[in-house]
Amino acid sequence: MQSIKLCKQYLSSVTDGDMHGLLSLFVPGAMVVAPLSGKIGVEPFHQKLFSDVKQAKATAKNIFATVNDASSVALHFSYAWLLANGGFIEFEGVNIFELADDGRKFSKLTIIYDSAPLRRRLDDVRQ
Repeated sequence: MQSIKLCKQYLSSVTDGDMHGLLSLFVPGAMVVAPLSGKIGVEPFHQKLFSDVKQAKATAKNIFATVNDASSVALHFSYAWLLANGGFIEFEGVNIFELADDGRKFSKLTIIYDSAPLRRRLDDVRQ
């Protein structure tokens, strides 16, 4: 399935800090909705992520694709991040990717996770 391949490419791009590769997975104007940043464009969201995180390891735990409706796919992931301030955090969550009409790119990303531990760590980085 194309959507599973896209999810794996997304995690690889995040792990590698590959902005060009990551942006190639989204249609122009695609948005991210996330607990810490609200609704924001794909590029500014990931620019901030890459500036806060010195090194990332992203691991797919499960990928859930629907059989009847190919318009979205959910990725259950875990992250291990070495933060820019030298701190370390691990967490897991779910990314829900909405697919463009042709199914070849993402049109929206909604990220779901418990933001409390991450919020505290990132506040430390930004101070």
